[in-house]
Amino acid sequence: MVATPLVPNGATGATPYEQEVKLEKLFGELQAGFKKMEGVADPNKQANILKDLTNKMQEAKRYCKASVTACVCSCAYLTSLHKTGA
Repeated sequence: MVATPLVPNGATGATPYEQEVKLEKLFGELQAGFKKMEGVADPNKQANILKDLTNKMQEAKRYCKASVTACVCSCAYLTSLHKTGA
């Protein structure tokens, strides 16, 4: 039995490819948001932008953690197959 890399992750419900696409999108949005915040002088608008950026960073963190967990589980599974000679 071989582990397939395209199974959806339980934490995000996305395949590794979908996670990567989502992370790239989030990182682009974060980059644009920080640039936008630099040009805003109004503290209230800055606070709103910062709140949005914080939410995006939390979402990115969830995807990163899910990706790492999936990799660790796959590595552990493959290592166990190697040790048993399967």
